Amino acid sequence: MGKRSKSKKIAPDADAKGFGHNPFAAHFGASPEPTNDAENTAEAPDENAPDAAPLDLNRQKNLHLRVERKGRGGKTVTLLGGFKAGAGVPSKDALEDLVGQLKRVLGCGATLENDTIVLQGDQRDRAASWLSAQGATLR
Repeated sequence: MGKRSKSKKIAPDADAKGFGHNPFAAHFGASPEPTNDAENTAEAPDENAPDAAPLDLNRQKNLHLRVERKGRGGKTVTLLGGFKAGAGVPSKDALEDLVGQLKRVLGCGATLENDTIVLQGDQRDRAASWLSAQGATLR
């Protein structure tokens, strides 16, 4: 076996050597120089934007749970849909939060497809009991 060539090591004060951003600059005492590159700047959150309200399951009436296998390679999934919030469907963020809660509580995979939550496996009984305990009404 041949000898390995020595790799060039990058110094912790790499800003002096031409890098645009050094995340360790504050740690090593160097003053970070701000860059105006579009990829190095993060957008500040809009302060006037309303926060996504959590989904109130007490107000959700007539949610429907069904099991489906078609078009999924023979895999069984449970679909949860029928979400309504006043004048329309809840926000994507609120539904994503509900997906995360269902994944933790049921211990299964879940995702959001359009406005329907897809749970992996036949989770009808477990999902129905949890949703009822949270105040949702199933049909």
